[in-house]
Amino acid sequence: MNKESAAIGFIQSYNQKDYSSIEKKFETLMLLPLSPKLRLPVLAERIAGDPHYFDKDTEFVTALQIIRSNKNNTPYINDTSVEAVNELLYENGILKDDLQNFVTCSGLIAVKNGENVRSWDCLYDENSVHNVPLRELVKYDRLFPKKGDRVYVVENSGVFSSILDMYKGEPLPLVCTHGQFKFATLQLIEKLCNENVTIYYSGDYDPEGLQMAQRLRMKYGKFIRFWRYTVQDYIEALSEKEISPISASKLDNIKAPELSAVKNEMVRLKKIGYQERHIVTLYNDIILMQ
Repeated sequence: MNKESAAIGFIQSYNQKDYSSIEKKFETLMLLPLSPKLRLPVLAERIAGDPHYFDKDTEFVTALQIIRSNKNNTPYINDTSVEAVNELLYENGILKDDLQNFVTCSGLIAVKNGENVRSWDCLYDENSVHNVPLRELVKYDRLFPKKGDRVYVVENSGVFSSILDMYKGEPLPLVCTHGQFKFATLQLIEKLCNENVTIYYSGDYDPEGLQMAQRLRMKYGKFIRFWRYTVQDYIEALSEKEISPISASKLDNIKAPELSAVKNEMVRLKKIGYQERHIVTLYNDIILMQ
């Protein structure tokens, strides 16, 4: 879809004399970017008297996508995934969901207004895991591991907990995404990259998993290291579960050179591999790198 096609919804609203809807969107767009940031339901209530006004308003998101494309002189991208929309709204000072949107981590230190955040220091001293909502993440100026310059990111909670169970040293700088990246996860990783931290990322061996790995590399470049993405790693993680044709079609979009070999093997075998089969291997890698 190009920008001209995306604008059809606005033309239809105009032809249907839905002027009120168009005016509310225009009024909202003229306020952006918001500073300080405002939650979407609060903004919707102020504009339309209804906190849920923008909940399913695809035209508002489309307008923001068109504006970003024109402003940055980049191709128009019609990405309506939850986290893509969350990121787009955040760029404009709007918070969609800052409590349920969280990331799980251990072994990290947070800084706000030049001072360590005491609650994070206490969690580090207690070697405790915590779920950090976006609401809190946006308050911090800096995030980094207390020791070293590496952070290990895994996709699955069972892998995260198992590695921590096995590790007996000081708090391990470990992050769990719980599947597809929430916006909170991307915010945390961005703050780590701002500290020149190297991110070792490991996920499942399926088309969606490769997409996630590639997305991190495209967004954060040299700071992202693919962790256990060789053909042999894939074969050792294989299950009997087949990749569906719809899922397999996503492999056409995997362009990262370091993922090409495992992608080609995935095309050939048409089987999913699970990260859980590499728990001991991942743990041993960490021992060697720490």
